[in-house]
Parts: sequence; structure tokens; C-alpha cells
Amino acid sequence: MVRHSIRARLLKGLVFFAVSGLLSVPAQAQDPAMTPGVAAYEAYMDGVAQFTAAVDRGAFDLDALSLQTALMEPDDIVALVRDRIGFHPYTGSLRGADGALRAGAGNSLDTALLLSRLLGDSGLETRIARATLNPEQAAALTARLGRVAPAATFADPAGAQDAAAVIERASGNLGLGAGILGFIADPAGGVPAAPPKVGQEAERIVAALGPDLPGAEGLAAHLQAEVADYAWVQSRLFGADDWVDRHVLLPADTSLTLEGFIPVPVPEEMKHSVTFVAELKVREGVDTRSIPLFDTGRFTTDSAALPAPVISILPDAALKGQSDLLTAGPDSRFFFPLVNGVLPPGARAFTARGQVIPAQDVLAGGAMADLVAEVGSQLAETTDLLAAMQGGRAEDAELPPNSPVQEVLGIVLKVAYTPPGGGTRTTWERHIVDRVGPDGRAEGRITAAPGAQPTETAVLGRWTLLPAVGDISAVQLVTAQADRALGLRQDMRAVAEGGALYAFPAENPVQRLLSTHLLDRAASQGAGPGAVVYRATPGLMILRQTSAALGGGLRQAAGIDILTTGRRVLGANGAPDTAAALRAGVAETLMEYELASAILPGAGGARTPSESAWAVLSAAQSLTPVTRAQDLPQGLPPGTRAGAEADLSGGAILALAAADEGAAAWWRIDPQSGAVIGVDGLGRGGEAAEYLSLVDAIITGTFVGVGTASCTAGGGGYGCCVGTNLAWGLLGYGLLYGAGKGIEAIFLADAYTAGLIGMSVGVGTSASGWSPFNGVCS
Repeated sequence: MVRHSIRARLLKGLVFFAVSGLLSVPAQAQDPAMTPGVAAYEAYMDGVAQFTAAVDRGAFDLDALSLQTALMEPDDIVALVRDRIGFHPYTGSLRGADGALRAGAGNSLDTALLLSRLLGDSGLETRIARATLNPEQAAALTARLGRVAPAATFADPAGAQDAAAVIERASGNLGLGAGILGFIADPAGGVPAAPPKVGQEAERIVAALGPDLPGAEGLAAHLQAEVADYAWVQSRLFGADDWVDRHVLLPADTSLTLEGFIPVPVPEEMKHSVTFVAELKVREGVDTRSIPLFDTGRFTTDSAALPAPVISILPDAALKGQSDLLTAGPDSRFFFPLVNGVLPPGARAFTARGQVIPAQDVLAGGAMADLVAEVGSQLAETTDLLAAMQGGRAEDAELPPNSPVQEVLGIVLKVAYTPPGGGTRTTWERHIVDRVGPDGRAEGRITAAPGAQPTETAVLGRWTLLPAVGDISAVQLVTAQADRALGLRQDMRAVAEGGALYAFPAENPVQRLLSTHLLDRAASQGAGPGAVVYRATPGLMILRQTSAALGGGLRQAAGIDILTTGRRVLGANGAPDTAAALRAGVAETLMEYELASAILPGAGGARTPSESAWAVLSAAQSLTPVTRAQDLPQGLPPGTRAGAEADLSGGAILALAAADEGAAAWWRIDPQSGAVIGVDGLGRGGEAAEYLSLVDAIITGTFVGVGTASCTAGGGGYGCCVGTNLAWGLLGYGLLYGAGKGIEAIFLADAYTAGLIGMSVGVGTSASGWSPFNGVCS
């Protein structure tokens, strides 16, 4: 009975473990000074529900827009799409119909897919035609460069005003409702340009690279081909009717030479695809091997609901009621890989000694699972097997004294991106669990480093692969958070009434919207006025949250690792702008630093020193251009050298900064687009920070937003600041409050804390004092 219960829970998608422990959370008494109580919470959520009902979802939701246009005339539908969609050149189908609508821009194919869907839902037969534009037509298409902001925000403006008033009364915060509405109506109002340090650092990169600075010629030729490859919709009402050309991005009377048709659904070879798999690294004697923990996952970026795979490891002690992170790992015999809270296809459970068995076999129980566990126990104590594996005596093996016969060395996350048309495949490997260390690995060490964290706790963490393809509007962000708040309402009500929250979905659908939009906004501000900044290939980043025993408590570590930005920066004339691309990348790196260095107020504890690309790069006296591995300076730590060599082998240009005591970081520059990102001394494109207390990571998964304290300190009015922080902060999440041994936490959906805390605090406690939202309320 127990086994069946365990299996049912896993297969139904409930997650019992996350970065800070298990989500089997005993209720705690609420602090009346912090929370408004159940009645106020219910009134507050009624206002949130009323707010979402007033939003014009047709501005960003394709299903809603399809209902709105179902009875419209074809010409009116074409005009509506023309008014809402700008042009971004890229190859193939990157965003799909849904993504083009959400982003307010797309290439000709994704725009045609959007129009085809709407015309088809209105009763017309459609097909997508293809042709090559001449230079004059290409110039006309380029004139539409840029994204279009949503024309409508609320279908019921009066209802939105009423909802804002309800939210304000329930929260007790004067000006809260007006702040939310004002933020949505003019999210860019008063926002200052990126700080001077962004431009100064970009100028240093230009000076350092000199003739190695990427030119615009290669990207310009690529752009011409993307623009010229044009797709549009043809439609008819009846089979005997003539096909009618329906152009959105070009004038209606444009004449083209038809070259063929693009099937719908779009063929896989015309899409941008991403694959991922986690592999267990195990040493057996003096040999090492990699074992996939599940079948390789794959998704295409044109999906209506762009996935964000969340990988975590579930210790089987969690299934037996063990709710203390410090003992759940050591008390477990098997560990299960989860993707978004469920066992993925081909899931393989493993032991702390590296024995692997299909997860379904473990859940079914029986002799095989017992045998694997018993053998693992014996291997931990027996050295005679080493001689058998090596064909010699154990003492002849090249291992340090007292080394175990078999051990887990870590877990590697492998990610690969394939562009449309079978172009060059780009791969990344990240040691998300690393018991050897980058220096030891570079030096050829085959055993865990002295003092390495035990496998039983080292594997406990949460790693999210976040893709991004296009920016979105403020109303989408606020609505998405409000929708999530309503979806969690029943759970939060139970907590507020003294109950317990026993399970939680692993994937947070709002996480990508919040984190990537903040980075998108920073990059746009860094590029400067008039620049068109967008993603021409998928941006990919890994958010990591891990825990380790520290004394009698936990050390929480969290970080952002940008694998690729996918960014492209063009001038208003459509030509590549390398200088603006550099500024955009510098600003994005600075924003990563802000996200990783902000400390959640009220969480307690102090932050330990962070691994920081920005700190090293900005403090360096000079930057050294590096285009070949042999040009790397002497004295770099082995792991740092290996990371730099990996970037160089991928074709990147480096502007390297070396600091005292061998620390290093570098700017990684794409040789074609000029896109740049700061890279730390381990070769990771991002920042990391460790906390001695829980970060609001289980639900949010990242730290973005602007706190009220920093906003008011910058001169903003209290009501607007609270409203803005609510929009970017905790609406839809609840505060992770309290931190015993990793799981004594309670989730509070509380209007007051939502207004004052958010997911991080921005300029009030961040390291450099910059946030692109500082000026919203000024």
C-alpha cells in the first residue's frame, strides 16, 4: 500500500523536495503584526480576481484574441495584427504565433503563423506562402523594425479602477491601487538611463580588443538573408475561390514571385530546439563513467507555453515522512531525479555510492532494489572488489589512501541548442553537483576533493533551465502573477487558517517572465535610445539553488548562469550596432550582479562573499584581449584556464581581467553579433551568492523586483512605490518566512508583506545601487 501511494504521488506531479527542503510544512502561528488576517486576505484576493477579469487578455493571450476576432472581417483582422506586431529579423520559427503576440514583434514567419491562426479561427482557409524579397521590398520590411506595445490594457477600465480600490482597502496601503494601475499604464515613465559605469566598461572593452573587435559585416550579410526570406498568408472562404494575399509587414499590394508554401504545423527542421539531460558522474575503481539520470528532454521555443525544466533530486526518506533536510539525505537509500516535480521518462534512481537502477523498479520494490542497496553498502566497506576490477591488488591502484571503491563525483547538466535548418549545434556542460572541483578536474583528479560535501546532501538542490525568446509587457507580468495568486488561493487560505501545505508544483510559470524581463529591460537601457534590442536565438540560463550543512543549520546558495543571451542589437536603420551590443551586454551583467547580491529583508542571516564576474571585471586595472588559448596569461588556476579555453574553442573572443590571488573573469564576446556577457572564473556566465538563511527561492526561483524601501529612498511616493513593488514582487507568491533546519517555513499570501518585500530589495541593499526600475515613481 505504501509503495503504491509513493508511486502515485510521484506520477501525479507533486514535489516533496526543493532547494530549501521538503514542502511538507508544519503550520506555524502567524505574526499578527505582519499579516492582515484571513478576512483581509479574502477581500484582497477578491480584488485580485476582479482585476484580472478587467484585463484585456487579447493583448497577449492568443486564445482570448481569437475569440475577440472570430466574427471580424478578414481585412479588419489583418489591420489588427499590423497594428500590434512589429518586425524582428531571425531565422525560422523562434517564437511561434503565441510568442509573437506576447512580444509584440516577430519575423515574417511567426507573424504569418499568428495571422493564419486568427483567420482560420474566423472560418477562412489559409496557407503560408514563401518568397524572396528584392532590396526595395527588404528595405520596406526593415522600416517596421522594433516591437509594438499593446494598444489596450483593460477591457473594462472602470472595473480595473474598482478592483484597485478593493485591493487598496484590503491591504490598508493608501495609494497601492493607483500605484499598480500607474505602473501598468506607463511602465517606462521616468526610468533613468543605465548608469555611466555601463558605458565606461563598454569603452574599456572596445579599447582592449582593438582590431579584434567584431565588425558588423558578417552579421549584416546574415541579416540580409533573414529579411529577404519572407512568409505571408493567403486565404479564401471557399475551395473554389481565388487565394487572397494577406500582408501584415508589407503593403497590401506587394507583388511577389511565389516560391512555395510552408506547412502548418511548421516542420521541426524550421524550429529552434533545445535538449537537456543530467548525467551522474561515478568513479568505479580508477575508471569514471557517466550515467544519464533520465532520457534526454527536448523542447522547441515556439511552444505556446514555453517550458522551463526544473531539475531536482528527491531523497526517498522524504517519502517516509522525513522532513529535515539535514537528515533526509543521509537517511535515504535511493535518490530520484525529478523534472518539474515528476519522474521523467527513463528516470534512474541512484544510491549515494553511485549504483543506478530504473526508478520504476525501485518504486515497485522487490529483490532488485534491495540487492542494489546491499551491494552499495558492501562497496563502501570492501576493498577486495577493487583488485578484481583492476586485475591486480587494491594497493596497486592509483588512488589516495582510504579512497572508497566507488563514489559519486557529481552531476553534469548537458544543454544543447540546434538552430533551424540543421545549423551548427551549440552545447554546454555545467557541473551542477561537483565533488571534485574545477581545479581538481582540470588537473585530472579522479576522486572527490578532500572535505567535499557528502553525496547524500550534495545532490540535494534545484536547477532551472530558463529559455527566453522575446520581451513582454508590464500588464502581462502583473496579470500572470495575479493568475498565480488566484491559483494558489486555496492552499494559502489553508495556511492562513492554521493548516499545512504538503505539496507544491515544481514549475513556476511566472519565473521566466520576471527574471528575463528584468534582464531584457536592463539590456535595452544599456544599448541606449534608438537601438533595437531583441533575441534572435533563444536566451538560455540556469538558475541554481543548493543547500549545505553549516554547523547546526543550512547554507543556502543561489546563482544565475547565463549560457547564452541570444541577443542582437540593431540601429534604427536595421544595421548592426556593435557598440550598442557591448553596452547592452555590460548592462545585463550588471543587472545579474544586482539580482545575485540583493538580500531579502527580514530573512535574517548574512550573505557570504559571492562569486562575481562583475566585481572582478569592474575592479580590474586593464583588460587583455584573448583569441587563442596560447595567449592566456600564466598563473591562472587550472579550472579558470579550462573555462576560458572552452569559451575560446566555441569561437568566442575574450577580454580578460585578472585580479589578485589568481582570481579572474572575462567578457565573452560573440564574434558575429558582438553580444557580450560577463563570465566568472569558473566559466559561468553569471553571478552567485550564498546566504546563511533561506532566500525566497522555493516559489519564485529567482530574485528580481524592486523593494519599497529603495524606491522611496530614491524619491518615489510611498503609494506608487508599494504598487510598483507589488507588481514586480510578491503578488502571486507569498513570503517564504522562517528558517529552522531548512523546512520550518510558512508561505503567507499577505498584502502588506507583498507590498514591502517583493522578491528582492533592489537598490536599498544591492551592491552597486542600480536598478532599471528606480525611476518609475520619481
